[in-house]
Amino acid sequence: MVLHSHEAGHRISVFTTLVGMTPADVQKFIDLSFDTFVVHLPSSEGYEKIIVDDHYLEVLSSLSEGGVVTQWLCLGETVHPSLARILDKNFDSG
Repeated sequence: MVLHSHEAGHRISVFTTLVGMTPADVQKFIDLSFDTFVVHLPSSEGYEKIIVDDHYLEVLSSLSEGGVVTQWLCLGETVHPSLARILDKNFDSG
């Protein structure tokens, strides 16, 4: 849907937890212009029930390195500790 919207010339905003995305999906987004691309990150408290495994970390890393994300969002006290090596320390948290 994102690619179709882009091809049709629409402005694009994405709000996602990354659940269900793959590194191949990220590669399709690298060259697109987003008005907003917000990633809701898993908190250390586990409120979101997002499974933080190697696959999730690979998708997150691909987005971070590709410059796609415009904002990081975490609604807990801190982000899940496994994300620290990937994320820049300057993200919006609330």
